[in-house]
Amino acid sequence: MPHVAKEFHLRVGDNLGTGADLFGRLRDAGINVVASCCYQIEGAAHLSFVAEEPERAAEVLDEHKLKHEVHEVLLVELSNQAGAFAEVLQEIARLGVQTRSAYVTPTTTDTGLAVIKTDDNDKVLAGLSPPEPGT
Repeated sequence: MPHVAKEFHLRVGDNLGTGADLFGRLRDAGINVVASCCYQIEGAAHLSFVAEEPERAAEVLDEHKLKHEVHEVLLVELSNQAGAFAEVLQEIARLGVQTRSAYVTPTTTDTGLAVIKTDDNDKVLAGLSPPEPGT
């Protein structure tokens, strides 16, 4: 069942150990990161993550003066098999909703977790969620 979560996004300099520092601070505060994505564009590192306790994560970022954006994203559990991520993205497209960013954290178990930012999370939630009993 998909649900809405908060994704933190930081754009920082391309310095050795930046990601290790950020995720170390979260670890030291006892904050579990359930998904993350890191990449570089034109000399800047981009770090995105979803934490189990977003309020506490925001406090840690603010305490350390780490400028960040917060986006509402959808978390979708999916089976860890070929094509599962493609099927979710295709269903979102069939709903007429634009996907703005997406990444998946596959595991060696039976499931993975997709983090998806769309133009209309409510429409996607309604379209991907099973109907209520009796409807």
